[in-house]
Amino acid sequence: MTEFEYDDDIPEEVLLEIVINFNKHFASYVREVDEDLFKRAKDYARSFTELEGYNISFVDMNEDDEEDDEKD
Repeated sequence: MTEFEYDDDIPEEVLLEIVINFNKHFASYVREVDEDLFKRAKDYARSFTELEGYNISFVDMNEDDEEDDEKD
């Protein structure tokens, strides 16, 4: 499991931005290296975003771009 170690003096907004940036770059790398693993991991991770009263939709911008390219 990946855990982040950080000083307590980092503001929460900065920490959140760091974690989001890490996740974006990590996901992009996994997608480039192993597309099937990326899809399985994405589906697995989605199950941990379900919180009562909140709904988050995940849009894979690369898949949307690929569908648009296929239509052209």
